[in-house]
This record gives sequence, structure tokens and C-alpha cells, in this order.
Amino acid sequence: MVLTTAFRNASNGDNKVRLESITREIENLQSDVRDLIARTEGFRTDVERGLHTNTTSTDSPKDRAESLFMYLGDAKHDLDHLRDDMKKILGYLEKLTDTVEYETVAEKARMK
Repeated sequence: MVLTTAFRNASNGDNKVRLESITREIENLQSDVRDLIARTEGFRTDVERGLHTNTTSTDSPKDRAESLFMYLGDAKHDLDHLRDDMKKILGYLEKLTDTVEYETVAEKARMK
């Protein structure tokens, strides 16, 4: 994950600096999501490879079943990691949203 911590310090500068920091964080999150999408495409390829390997195999049904369960275990492992990374991105998005909301309130208070 390429996310930086610039938005945590965004309130320590002028509006332009804060906006640039928030923009960088959004761009970093976009990159993280693109990486997740690419990983899911790779996972799908792995699953398809496992299915096709087993459907054309001349192994016994027991061997095919064991191979399928191995691919199923790998897919579960990949999905667990993907879920964990998605939770991290969601956490960063929530923090970023909080920062933007704080900045909005702070700006309104400064204007009064």
C-alpha cells in the first residue's frame, strides 16, 4: 500500500498545502484500489488455471479433488489478504473523510 500520512498533518499549513496533501492521499488511494483490482485479476487467473488443469487431467478423481482443494485453499488465502487490504483502505478513507470534515468546520469557524 502506497498511502502516506500527509493528511494527518494537513491541518498544519495553509489551505493550498492542505488541499494538495488531501489530493495526494486521494491519488494514493486510487493507486491502492488499482493494485487491488490487478491482484483480483491475477487471483481469477489462478482459479481458472486450477479448474482447467483439473478438467483436462488424466489423474484419478481423488487426485483431482485434492488438487481442487489445494487451489481452493490458495484462493481463500488470497481473498483473506485482499479483504485485509480493503479494510486498510477503508480505514484510510474514513480518516481522510474526518480530516476533510474537520477542515470544513475549521474553515467556517475561521470565517466567522
